[in-house]
Amino acid sequence: MPLIPVAPDEIESEQPLSWSLRNAQGKVLYPAGEAIAQADLADVLRLELFREDAETPALAVGGDGDTLESPFRLQLAPGDTIQLQQSTEKNTERYTVKVVGHLAPFSLLVTAPYANGKLLFVREGQIFLVRSFVGQHALAYRTRVLKTQLKPFPYLHLAYPVDVQSMRIRKSARSRIDLVTAINGPRGSSSGRIADLSLGGAKITSPATFANRDEEVRLTFRINPGGIDIYMDLKAMVRSVQQEQMEQPCVTTGVEFVDLSEQNRLALMAASNLHMLQDNV
Repeated sequence: MPLIPVAPDEIESEQPLSWSLRNAQGKVLYPAGEAIAQADLADVLRLELFREDAETPALAVGGDGDTLESPFRLQLAPGDTIQLQQSTEKNTERYTVKVVGHLAPFSLLVTAPYANGKLLFVREGQIFLVRSFVGQHALAYRTRVLKTQLKPFPYLHLAYPVDVQSMRIRKSARSRIDLVTAINGPRGSSSGRIADLSLGGAKITSPATFANRDEEVRLTFRINPGGIDIYMDLKAMVRSVQQEQMEQPCVTTGVEFVDLSEQNRLALMAASNLHMLQDNV
């Protein structure tokens, strides 16, 4: 039975799982009905997580299907960011590369991965797990290195995928993030940290309450999708305020973005997808 990726927001601590949680090799990490302890949740979410797709047969092609024949029918294009992970349990490090081009059904060309600023040694025949986003789908598939090239620049020929697991993400799928934001609200100016971000809104932690529910605030912060600094100045409505019981007083505020310009919408989508690639789908 095919496996599909599990998004971080599908898992809650101390809540029984509706399905068995598996790694990329299909090994059961937590059986259905078992709960993940709060203390273990952060470590679990760092792993590559999957579950069995009990509803969609392999290679079923469709708009909302969980398995797609090829990512390139979903317009994976040169310059898109994808992520490579060595397909072993011992190595969970992920390397971000860019698509150079593709020729179905032969190969996918991507830039060579780097680690700590140094070109990573990749051998021909090596197996990688690939993760990417196309539209509102999170994709995962295995591939092998057909050829490594160093000229005119370091790049790889990867086997063209034929069996791609796809999970449709929510329109406002949130990615974990850590950004400082300035806040201008009914109680004056203050600051907080954005803990997760989506096209629809954000979760902000702050030392004290900066607004009540249904009040309007203004958030200013910087994002850096693809290495480009973008200054965001967004209007938002407070939708929830909760006092957290922690060592230091902390307030968690949920906000919904309103009146987004098309430019801000595209920037938020790029930042959210990039951080989901780096941690979370």
